[in-house]
Amino acid sequence: PHPRPHRHTVMTRRSGRTALVHADFTSGNLLVDPATGGLTGVIDWEFAYAGSPLADVGALLRVETDPDFTGAVAGSYAVRAPDVPDDWVEVARALDLVALIELAARPAANPVVDGARALLRTTARTGSLAAGRPAPGGS
Repeated sequence: PHPRPHRHTVMTRRSGRTALVHADFTSGNLLVDPATGGLTGVIDWEFAYAGSPLADVGALLRVETDPDFTGAVAGSYAVRAPDVPDDWVEVARALDLVALIELAARPAANPVVDGARALLRTTARTGSLAAGRPAPGGS
């Protein structure tokens, strides 16, 4: 059994609903139509669980700094998702901490693990879930 459902209970309540969470919702698992830029599919579901959809938003925004991309994600999510809390970006980043800790704890170093470790160190050093990342959309 996957450990995340119990760890996300409190933050899931903050997002107002429970949904199927992909748990690795990153650009490498998204299929995009090159002609339109539209999302055509999501692959790699082996870590899926019931939880807050904000966990997937946190994963998607984890390393993205492009203001056009993050702004589009933030704008689409805020408009389409029901019961979005005012501090939803902060909640998404908090939920993503679980995934970051799990990644950072892996024994074999690779670019993803190294990135998770660096982001966790910055989060700890700054005391901020943003960890120096810009707000979605650059605002």
